[in-house]
Parts: sequence; structure tokens; C-alpha cells
Amino acid sequence: MSRRAPSAGPARFSVLRGILLCARGRPEGIAQFGDTSQAFVSSLIPLIVFPLLRAVLIPAGDGLPRGTILLATVTAVLATAVLSHLMAQVFRQEPRWKRYATAVNWNTWILQFGVIVALVAATGLAAAGMNPKIALIGSFVALAVYALWLQFFLARHGLSLSRVLAVLLILAVNAGTAALVMVPELAWQVIDRVGATPSTGGVQA
Repeated sequence: MSRRAPSAGPARFSVLRGILLCARGRPEGIAQFGDTSQAFVSSLIPLIVFPLLRAVLIPAGDGLPRGTILLATVTAVLATAVLSHLMAQVFRQEPRWKRYATAVNWNTWILQFGVIVALVAATGLAAAGMNPKIALIGSFVALAVYALWLQFFLARHGLSLSRVLAVLLILAVNAGTAALVMVPELAWQVIDRVGATPSTGGVQA
């Protein structure tokens, strides 16, 4: 009686190892993420749950309401997945998409950590004598450049794309996501403006 081969489930893959390898530009890090629907959903849930908890637990301040911010965050997460899937279909790399999308979701946490690093760096530069505003802008520009590089790296190696196609995917996904995220904010601004407009009741003779 032949023995069944062990299934290649998510237990084979080390998410943390994959994140650390990808953060350093090591292509073998992509293989540490699963390529199943379960792996993709598992990587997606924290990106939705944590903003939801933050919206519920953190007191509301001035500016956009918490619901609008939460909707924009969830829209960004889902739009990135949907748009990258469409681009993977266009580039005929759909079989590789689940692993790529899973890697993108988990590596988002590197950028969250990068925000803390940027704030610490800006504080250190300001303490060393640099203009605090310039230090803050410089730190976040560096983080933005790293984020674009990480997107390029994941697209190039996760979907096996050429450099040109990887850049096209990044531009399409970022532009589409930004446009969709702006919808809740613009809708709130319109509602707020309409609500602030005084009503002109009565008919003048």
C-alpha cells in the first residue's frame, strides 16, 4: 500500500521569514508565502481587522469621521488585490497571483514598521540640528521610495514580470487605488459642505 505524499499546506511556509527576506530584496522570500486561497485570506484579514479595531477603540478627533477613514482603508486593501489580479490576467500571470498577493499583504506590515522608523529617524535628525520639518519630510520621502521599490520587487519576482511590466503594474494599481480611496473622502466633503450650507427658506416678494 503506497503512502500518500504530505500536502503542501500553509504550514510549510514561514511568513516571518518571507517578510524579512523580501524586505532585504531576496527573491527566495516569495516562496515562503502560500499560494492558496486560504493563505491569501489569512493575509488579508489582519489588514481589515486592525483598522476596524482602531476605528472602534480610538476616540474620534477632528477631520474625517472614523467610518470614512475605515472605509477608505478597506477600499485601499481590496482595490489593491482586485486591480493587481486584473493586471496579472492581462500579463498572463494569473497562476502566480495568489502567492504574489499574499506576499504583498504580509509585506504591508514592513511599511507599517517603516512609519515608526521614519518618525524615530526624523526625531534623531531634528535633535542633531536639522530643521524638524525638513527631517520629517526627508524621512517619509525615503519611506515612500522604499515602498515603491518593495512594490516593484514583489511584482517583478512574485509575478515573474519584466522591469517594464512591473512598473506598469505598480502605476496602474497605485493610480486605481488612489482614485477609489478618494471616493469616500470626496463624498464626505460633499455631505459636510451641503450640511454646512444655510437653507434659504421662504419666498421673497
